[in-house]
Amino acid sequence: MTKKIRTKFILVSSMAVLLMLIIIIGLILVVSDYSLKSKTYNELEYILDNDGIMPDYKENHSKEITITPETQYEFRYFSLKTNNDNFEIIDMNHIVSVTDEQAYGMTKKALNNEKGKITENGIIYYYMIKSKSDGEKVIVFLDCTRSVMNMRTLVKFVLLIGCMSFMFFFVLISAFSKRAVRSVIRNIEAQNEFITNAGHELKTPLAIISANTEVLEMVNGKNEWTESTINQVNRMSNLVSDLIFLSKMNEKTNLEFKQINLSKIVRNCADAFIPVIDKEKKRYNFDIEDKIEVGSDEKLLTELINIFIDNSVKYCDDSGNINISLKRKGLGSRQVKLTISNTYADGKNIDYSKFFNRFYREDSSHNSKKSGYGIGLSMAESISKKIKAKINVNYADETIYFNILF
Repeated sequence: MTKKIRTKFILVSSMAVLLMLIIIIGLILVVSDYSLKSKTYNELEYILDNDGIMPDYKENHSKEITITPETQYEFRYFSLKTNNDNFEIIDMNHIVSVTDEQAYGMTKKALNNEKGKITENGIIYYYMIKSKSDGEKVIVFLDCTRSVMNMRTLVKFVLLIGCMSFMFFFVLISAFSKRAVRSVIRNIEAQNEFITNAGHELKTPLAIISANTEVLEMVNGKNEWTESTINQVNRMSNLVSDLIFLSKMNEKTNLEFKQINLSKIVRNCADAFIPVIDKEKKRYNFDIEDKIEVGSDEKLLTELINIFIDNSVKYCDDSGNINISLKRKGLGSRQVKLTISNTYADGKNIDYSKFFNRFYREDSSHNSKKSGYGIGLSMAESISKKIKAKINVNYADETIYFNILF
């Protein structure tokens, strides 16, 4: 149990840290990319506003970008203008790696979009086009290779720092997980110990009450009061046994998993309930496929099946139908489906998601006239987790279906 709780704590904490790092890293990268593009397009727009030529420092009045006397020598750009299929160079003095022919070719590629990015000979250019009233277009290409490379370096650096941070947090969480869950484990162990001890202590007075009631029946004969007392003692004894079972279930870690004949177990469990079903004048139908084997713990699996069959018999409508079906999910499939169902006319407006909650009882059906305390399905859920089976419940055509998948 300690190992299981520690593992869950480590996983949940690690996922929380990982999610936080992903959000932080994502924000850093998004903001950095936005900043790069915003800065680049502001620079391109500044040049376009001056007809494709970087103005002298004295002429600068831009508030969008930082301009110094050296700015016009820092920008590596070239610009052209075009009207239909005619191209004319405006400024090629701030670039040396692009020929006129290459500039024309890049312009043809870029004319379909107002702005964007293009790569030529390994160099990354951002561009922007400005249309004039006479139909002429001015296009400026800005060499942003260094900025993009710096951005890519930042991405790698941030991802590396993120991975290292996650590994550091993971090691730290793993190292302190035992101390972090110690109080939780201590409380769970104390709770289980209390339930077990209290259960054993309650068995003695219950046995005495039962014995005294039987003596009274021998002396004075049976009556409604003694019969009611015995029934309540039996219910209380069953509740105590179930609570002790749940407590031990939480502590049990070493299960005996082996290949067992599920068909035989289901048939034996079903046959054992036939006298009870007949006594209550209900109908049954068993459709159990032969020679189905699963890897599980035989004792727990038998208990699980008994719980569901008992629940179906107990809450089936008067003169209703109880069906048990065991099938492989498909031809050649290794997955097996056990369905235990019963007619349940009052089950239309019930929250079935709560059926496996401990002590949950639906007022319209799980009432005091039925034996039990609403703990059986909670036990079934605990067992299913131990033996790695999946259980679910659904309702259709006035019938409630409990499905167990192996």
